[in-house]
Amino acid sequence: MKNRILKACKTGLGWGITMFIIMVFVWPMINHEEITPKSIGIGILAWIIIGSFLFGYIMNAKPFNDSK
Repeated sequence: MKNRILKACKTGLGWGITMFIIMVFVWPMINHEEITPKSIGIGILAWIIIGSFLFGYIMNAKPFNDSK
């Protein structure tokens, strides 16, 4: 069980950090928008903390058993 949780955290954290960098720094540069401390804080909360763990959990959840 502990190994499964660790695997989900590793999977999700890689995705979350990548999305954080793209959505908080790269996307505003493309749109010529200002990067503020508030947007960085919201990005950390949304992408790294919440999004990464949800993504890791979903990617490592057991699939439905479709045996016929």
